[in-house]
Order: sequence, then C-alpha cells, then structure tokens
Amino acid sequence: MKSNSSHVFFRVLTAIIILPFGGRAQHVKSLETFNSDAVSIIDIVNPAKVWVGTNSAGCGVYAAGAWTIFDSTNTPMESDNVTAICLYPISGVLHSFMGTTHGVFYKYGTTWDSLSALPNLDVTGIAKSLNDSLWVSTGAGVSLYSGTALQHLADYTTANSNLPDSAISCMQANISNSLGYAAGTPADGFFYTLDGISYTHTTVASGGLVDDRVNCIYTAAGGGTYYIGTVGGLSVCSSGCTNYTITNGLPANDISTLTMDCENRLWIGTRNSGLSIYNGSTFQTIDTSNGLPTNKITSISCDTTCHCWIGTADKGIIIIDSSLTQQNTVNLPTGIANLSPAKSVSIYPQPASTQVTFGLSPDAGQLQLSVIDLSGRIILSQEITAPKQVINVENIQNGLYLYSISNSGSSVYKGKLLIAH
Repeated sequence: MKSNSSHVFFRVLTAIIILPFGGRAQHVKSLETFNSDAVSIIDIVNPAKVWVGTNSAGCGVYAAGAWTIFDSTNTPMESDNVTAICLYPISGVLHSFMGTTHGVFYKYGTTWDSLSALPNLDVTGIAKSLNDSLWVSTGAGVSLYSGTALQHLADYTTANSNLPDSAISCMQANISNSLGYAAGTPADGFFYTLDGISYTHTTVASGGLVDDRVNCIYTAAGGGTYYIGTVGGLSVCSSGCTNYTITNGLPANDISTLTMDCENRLWIGTRNSGLSIYNGSTFQTIDTSNGLPTNKITSISCDTTCHCWIGTADKGIIIIDSSLTQQNTVNLPTGIANLSPAKSVSIYPQPASTQVTFGLSPDAGQLQLSVIDLSGRIILSQEITAPKQVINVENIQNGLYLYSISNSGSSVYKGKLLIAH
C-alpha cells in the first residue's frame, strides 16, 4: 500500500512549545520527585490518574499535578526497573500490578504483595484475563495468576507443539476473548490463543510476518486483528499479514510501542525516530524536527479524552491531543523522593557528576550526611553546615547509592543518589 507522510510542525522556543495553530502548550509541573526521565511503561486509570514506570526509579502515579512514588525504598519492590503495569480489580478491589526485572509486586489499598512463584523473575508483560485473573509473561514463557494461585503456561501446552519454545518479549490480552492473549518473542515471531489452550504461531516463514524479532503487540478492539511492531517494521495480521516499513511511510522500521486512540488511529512509537500516527491510509510523523524533545519513544497510552501520553527514553513524558496541534510536557521530577514526607529536602543534579547539592530547610538543625553503597558500606560522611550544601562526589564510582541525613543519630531524610561521571 502506498502512502504519503504528512507532518505537524511545532516551533520550539526555550522551554515552551509554541504551536502554529494558535495553541500554547502548558508546562505541567510536578510536586514530588523521580530520579529518572527514562520512561518504560504507561498505564492510565482515567484522565485524572496516570501510572508511569521507569527503568531505574520505580513507579509513579501522576494525579492533580503531583507525583506519588513507589520504589524499592518505600515498598517491598526488589527492583526499580519497572517493565509492565496492569491496573485490574480483583474481587471488586483495584490491584496495581507492577512487573519488574525482579518479579511482580502489587498494591491493593495500603497492602503490598508479590507473585513469588514465577518461573522467571524478568517480567516482560502483564495482561488482564478472565474472572480475576492475569497473564504474566517472563523470560521463561507465560503464567496465569488466578487471584489466589499461579500456574505456568507449560501446564497448558503439553499437546501444543506449534507453540514456540521461547522467551516472551511482550504480550497483550486478546480482546475478543478474555481467556486469550497475544505474545511476541525476541526471535521467533508471535503467537496468539483464544482460549489459553490452542495456539496460532506466525513467523516470517509461516505467515508473512515482516520480521521475527517482535518488540510490541496491539490487539484491536473486538479482536481478530493484531498489530505487530518488530525490529524490521509493522505487520497487521488477521487471516494474513500486511507489512509496512519505511518504504510505505514509517519514519523507521524499529518499532518500540503501539496503541490505538479514540479515533481508531494507530500510534506507532519508534526506538530512535519519533512517532507516527496511521489513519488507515497515511502515516503522519512527529519527531524532533517538528517539536518532540526526543525521538526515543518507549511507551504510548491514550486516555478517554483522546490525549495520548508519550513515554520517552530520556525526556520524560509528552502529551499530544487528538487534533495533533498541541503538546503538553509533563516534567518527570529531577530529584529523589524523600522517605520522610513531613520533611523537605531537594537534591540536584541527578545524576551527579562532580558535585551534588543538598537543599534543606534553614531551620533543619545540625545534620550529618552519609552516602552508603548498596552493600551497606558508608563511603562518605560529612557534616551539613548550610541550607544548600555542596558535596564533592568526583571520587565516588559511578552507580546508585543511598543517602541518609541524620540529626543526633536519628535519620530524618533518606533517598537515593545516582552518580554518573
């Protein structure tokens, strides 16, 4: 299919994006702090509450202009690398599932729990299933969590020789049947099931997939059509596959994320070439040449008001409305969240290279700073004598550290310090 690319042009002036259509982007301020602009996944409860996962700073909930942070310092999460988010009611109670590189952790109310029996802890996807159940994909396949028990996919596949014996790179529920799901693999194409028992496996050789290295999958509403993002382009598969690459109008072949907006347009994120919106006949590209702060797209999620939240690998989040005429930038905070919410401390820059500044209340009293490595060893101890205390870190090796600020031996501030020379 031949298509013509069209572009929406934005003019960038310092920190404010001025739009030629008369709109003006708002710079959305955050009130709490992350330590990463590297977004890995976004899930939206409603337009007023958005869950954001990062690859090094845990998970944050953005609501009413403020962030609530969940990470390894204030939850049982054993990894701050969040790879999947699924918000799902079980027995009428909303559960917030966060997949990480060290298992699945979930929150309901004020209670935290984990899926400790996964065959592999490197989680690549979580999808809703039937009757208070979830599909969880890992480096060892797919498991089904029923709300009380966890059953690995191997229990379903004894008689299914057509199921690829491979790690799973991504997954999504099959909307046409709540027992079904579709999953991609790193090198063996994709497969889907309608009932959790029998599987259809599609590869370049067997079904005309554009590339067997699958990065992402989107299942259209009503099911039956699968949008497959690969390293080598986009495949739209139903009874067969129609393939799209840069020759058809894609800005790049390496696709990182896919979703559909409220106008049934496909949003396509690429790893290094911005994003494209496909309306069924043409691709419309938005990248750094016309307003995006970065071309490194990692996740896209569109809310019910037809605003799409674009996660990036290095510039946080951009919101683009359905008219494609306005961009709003959501700042992922640049410091570290405190574990003591009654206290106030800022730390910048993050990551630190040669120096880092700790900003505290002028009346904080006599304080002692300790920088601690992840084995618990204190590598720096220094008295804080000013409201804005500059600390030299050029002799500390690159990595993630904890800091503790104490008064008379009692810790009053805790957080993380990332050093990258």
